Amino acid sequence: MNNQISKEAVRRGKEGFSLIELIIAVSILAILSAVAVTNVKKHIDKTNKVATMETIQAISSALTTYSLDHAGKYPESLNALVEGDDPDIKGGTDALNDAWAQEIKYERLKNGRDFKLTSAGPDGDFGTEDDLTSK
Repeated sequence: MNNQISKEAVRRGKEGFSLIELIIAVSILAILSAVAVTNVKKHIDKTNKVATMETIQAISSALTTYSLDHAGKYPESLNALVEGDDPDIKGGTDALNDAWAQEIKYERLKNGRDFKLTSAGPDGDFGTEDDLTSK
């Protein structure tokens, strides 16, 4: 009897989903997932840029403190900020990296009396339009 009812329900299309209904449902889920991933990626990129600019500002402040302690001259490299018994920046050399874990480029300008800090940005290449800089 149960077998007969089951066959009758299938024949009438009352039981389960059709293949087209499943394809439509999966397609809708795929589209929603693609939109969500795109939005999350944009927010992550924006957050990384903000974090990198904050790191550049922190390094700039540490460089200014260093120059005040050393007759107005800036160090040869950023490593001077993380070395010694009382470093200007805590966290070692990792604290000198941007949000993409890439080294921030340091340039001394005007005979060592000014500086420029540059992050390669999301693409990891210096000299492109997505670079983040202190100047």
